[in-house]
This record gives sequence, C-alpha cells and structure tokens, in this order.
Amino acid sequence: MSLEAISSVAYRGYRPKDEEQFLAKKHRWWPELTRSLPSEQRAKLADSLLRQEHFTFQKLLAFVTDSLPQSFWDGEEDDAKPDYISSVIVPGPNFMGEERLSRNSRKLMEWERLAKDELEDALRVVYRARSGLAHQGIPLPASIVVGHYTMIPSGAVNEMFQLAAAQERKPKLPPLLTFERLVSAAMVGYLTRSGG
Repeated sequence: MSLEAISSVAYRGYRPKDEEQFLAKKHRWWPELTRSLPSEQRAKLADSLLRQEHFTFQKLLAFVTDSLPQSFWDGEEDDAKPDYISSVIVPGPNFMGEERLSRNSRKLMEWERLAKDELEDALRVVYRARSGLAHQGIPLPASIVVGHYTMIPSGAVNEMFQLAAAQERKPKLPPLLTFERLVSAAMVGYLTRSGG
C-alpha cells in the first residue's frame, strides 16, 4: 500500500497526542506500574516503549486526515471513474430500433461517499482487509468492485442485497473507487501542502 509507505516516511517522528492514554491502552500494566516510578524514570520508560512502536495505522490516519482537501468531502463527481459508453436500442422512426450511445455518470453515489466522521473507521476496515489479504490470503469482499465494470458481478449483487436486507446503507469496506479517490486526493493534497 503506497499510501501507508508514504505516510510512514512523511510522519517519521509521529508520536500520539496523548501518550499516556496510548500507553495505558497498549499496556494494561502502565498506569499501575508507573504510579510508583519517579517522573524521570517514568519518562524514560515511556520514551523507550514509544520508540518501539511503528504507529503505522496512526501515521496513515494522520496523513490522510491532514492531506485530504475539502473538495474530497464536498465533491459531487469522481473524475477517476472508468469511462464507459453504453449502447441502448430505443424505438426510432418508422418503428425501427435506433441505437443511442451514452456515457456513464461520474456522479458520486451515496454508497461511494465517506463522511468525515466515518474516515477513521473506513481506513481501519481497509487497513485490516488489506492486511488480511496480504498476510492471510483472506479475499476482499466482492462488493469492492462495484462501479468498476459496466456489469456488476453476481457476488457483489448478493452482498449488496444482504446489506439492504440488514438495512445498512453501504458496505463496511468502501468500494475500490472510493479508496482510489481518497488515495489520489490525499496524495495531491500532501504534495500541494508540502510545496511539491
């Protein structure tokens, strides 16, 4: 995942905003043990533990959050959607069929959108899915390809029906098109912000 690699370099010196909270969550023994330590030893132990952390997901989240331009949230269209031309036969003059060509819409569908308050959860789901695929061979859900093809694969249709039956408005794992748009917008935002 190129975004993960770039975020790790761009946020090389990342430390969590609330180091105490991070350490207490990561190491259950942290609050109990460190109460009895002098402040200098506590600081050294905290620094040692934090230097061992990679903060890979936290760096990714910070990078994306800081880099996404407002247009990602406000945009109505996705210019990266595949450009398909569809052919439809409609009634024509003299009751003969007439072919009409049309381009697919670039309008963002509801299930392709991410709200700001959904970003962390969506990134976490994508991160886990990618890790599962890369490290355990767990396949991605079929619905991830919705929007990439002129036709929707049957597995994706089944997943979408299951979501509708469960009254969920969109898949937990965003479609690949959404993630591609996020990666592109975050990279452009980062390069713009860093003067690159």
